Amino acid sequence: MTFADTLYAAARPFPIEENPFVAHVCDGDATREQVRSFALHMSSATESFVRALHAVLSVCRDARVRHSLIGNVLEEEGATAYLPGEGATFDAARHHPTMARRFARAAGASDAELDAFAVGPPRWFTHALRAGNWLGPFAYIAVGTESNIPPTYRLLIPALAKHYGFSEHELEFLTEHVTVDDRHGLEGAMLIASIVRNDEERSQALEGARRGGRGWWEILRKHRAQPGA
Repeated sequence: MTFADTLYAAARPFPIEENPFVAHVCDGDATREQVRSFALHMSSATESFVRALHAVLSVCRDARVRHSLIGNVLEEEGATAYLPGEGATFDAARHHPTMARRFARAAGASDAELDAFAVGPPRWFTHALRAGNWLGPFAYIAVGTESNIPPTYRLLIPALAKHYGFSEHELEFLTEHVTVDDRHGLEGAMLIASIVRNDEERSQALEGARRGGRGWWEILRKHRAQPGA
């Protein structure tokens, strides 16, 4: 098993189809309130995600990882082109937080709720960065979180359309991330595997991947366990 494979295994503690929230959405048994709660959380998390990317970027010492993070930021912001001397151009319709808010509104969240609801990275994430450990937080994002999003959304998209009446346009946020995060997760794991130099760095990366995967599982689970969370 390669170290990239080990990172993937650490990031996926359980089969995603066994997550209580995912299973109940797929069966059509989740309540509308649980779906609304999930969509509200995803919208806020998407808003904070770019800030988390910037936080890792600000302390990262590896040029290849910085380039990966910059590319991720540009995708999140809806960049469509970049020309030296002229800068980047952006498509507002490709802005990921905008797509996420559209999904949340379709689920029943109000603009006031969307503006008031705020989530951010866990304390471990910020403490690790303050201590100069950027590798763990990068693995948290790139492997722990982003490698789990595509298999989750592949299950949720058809179920949300079939059982809850969401349109293709309303689900664009989820559909977009099936493609881009498949790539991000794979590239992140392979990039980390290529740069770790010793057992300490491997341990940091594994901890980040493990915490990110567990965090994603718990985010999903709580929307089944606690309606309106």
